[in-house]
Amino acid sequence: MNQLLLLIVILLFIQLSPTYSQSSPSTWAKSIGGELYDETSCIATDRQGNVFTAGNFQSISVVAEQIRLTNTGKSGSDFFISKYSSAGELLWTKSFGGTLADNLHSIAVDYIGNILVIGEFYSPKIMLGTIELINSGKSGSPEIFLAKLTTDGTILWAKSAKGNGFDEGRAITTDSIGNIICTGWYQSPTLSFDKITLKNNGLRDVYVAKYSPLGEVMWAQGLGAESSESGSAIATDSAGNIVVAGDFRSPKLTIGIAILPNSSKDNSDAFVAKLDAKGKFLWAKSMGGNLGDAATCLTIDHQGNVIVGGFFASSVLRFKSITFANQGNYDVFIVKYNPSGTFLWAKSYGGDELDNINSISSDSEGNIYCFGGFGSHKITFGDISLIGTQAASYVHNDIYLAKYTSTGGVELARKLGGGIFDDASGITLDFTNSICISGRFNSPFVEIDGNKVTTKGEHDGFVAKMLNQAPKK
Repeated sequence: MNQLLLLIVILLFIQLSPTYSQSSPSTWAKSIGGELYDETSCIATDRQGNVFTAGNFQSISVVAEQIRLTNTGKSGSDFFISKYSSAGELLWTKSFGGTLADNLHSIAVDYIGNILVIGEFYSPKIMLGTIELINSGKSGSPEIFLAKLTTDGTILWAKSAKGNGFDEGRAITTDSIGNIICTGWYQSPTLSFDKITLKNNGLRDVYVAKYSPLGEVMWAQGLGAESSESGSAIATDSAGNIVVAGDFRSPKLTIGIAILPNSSKDNSDAFVAKLDAKGKFLWAKSMGGNLGDAATCLTIDHQGNVIVGGFFASSVLRFKSITFANQGNYDVFIVKYNPSGTFLWAKSYGGDELDNINSISSDSEGNIYCFGGFGSHKITFGDISLIGTQAASYVHNDIYLAKYTSTGGVELARKLGGGIFDDASGITLDFTNSICISGRFNSPFVEIDGNKVTTKGEHDGFVAKMLNQAPKK
């Protein structure tokens, strides 16, 4: 009798318990756009699985679901920020901008769900909520801005970095306690983050700046030499260390005690550098060949390993004893370093035309997700080949997604896109390990895991959530 009662209790427990392992996360795809060039440029998620995207639009107005956003300028672009639920419901979307071109490039979400964004504005002034930012530069030159919003889209604070030349905000991230770190580049002779002023060493320098959760500048660092350098990507690890990546054209670049020589004359090499939480440079590495090469994205896995993605135009690219031969115009490289900067492994892929990597992410198991575009007729990941659009009458570009294991093995590769000119911008993973992506498309439609979005004009932006697996055949 006791055994029968125990069996009944167990069966009731199984029946009433939530079936987390049996449920499949939803997949969806959404678009935003109008009649002209519009894009979704970046993506992030919070701990509840909500998806945040941001981008830019040149159209007179754009539509996201049933919400219409109007461009405030007649000769430029405005930027938008949107929030979707984990199921793909548009919770809100807002736009900002002035009379000229204003652009947003990167978005991040802190540990309590606040939103951080960075970009630059050409307009004489822009309004972010009730905060007015005045462009201190010359007429027609962009000024860097960054802003913090609540999870419902209310502006908490907004800042600009003041210079009088061509300056851009390219990437933003946050650490485990809500500090904000950003990077980009500046051509101005000096660039001021409130009371901290950086001096330009050449034509264009990289900056790394850290703000408190309240928007107070904690420190700012510049790095550069006599030519042009760019900061393109930034991330933090669990200890608050910071990693920044980009490219440099100077004959050599000094970062802390590291001196990075350029492999070519008048072309760029890629670099990656690690700083501690106080801004002290810990180590730096460079990658390059005889032509132009650059790092475009990076991620830090749960063990603190650093994975950098970029492209190379050089005929060959070398990492230690590994040599990659360029298959066409631009090929892609991925390189992994341990937390101390020791080289672990590198991979490359590409075809006969222009191929790129725009975003990279990692999961709790150390798997790596690469997201980009390819103009080649075919690119190969391990034993998986993706066939590009075959078109002689127009320039085409397809989107790819590739997943590598922590040791560099290829787990999956997928082609996405609609057959004309589509490109990737951002990739991240939510708490269910579903893949969230963003980009733009010129094709009549894009279909992702059975979810189709159609274009309204020249280029539209898209955001999608997809399963972390190969498509069923």
